[in-house]
Amino acid sequence: MLCPKCSSEMAEGFIDNLKCPVFWKALGYQENMITFFSKKRPGRIQLGDGDFLTGGRVSAFYCSTCNLVLINDVRQP
Repeated sequence: MLCPKCSSEMAEGFIDNLKCPVFWKALGYQENMITFFSKKRPGRIQLGDGDFLTGGRVSAFYCSTCNLVLINDVRQP
C-alpha cells in the first residue's frame, strides 16, 4: 500500500492491546458506568477484533518516511 501523504511504500502490521479491544472515540467522548458494557454507543467504534477477555488487535499500515499509521479494520456492529 502506498502512503496517501508521501506516496512511499507502507509496511503492513497490527496494533494490539492485551487488556481490551481497540476503539476510536470522538473528540470529547466521555464514558460512564451505565453505558460501559453497552454494545452500541454513539461516538465510539471498535477497531478490529477482540473482547475484554482476550484483548484486541487491529490491522494497520505504517509509513516510516512520514510516521503515519493507517487503520483499515473497523468491526461492523
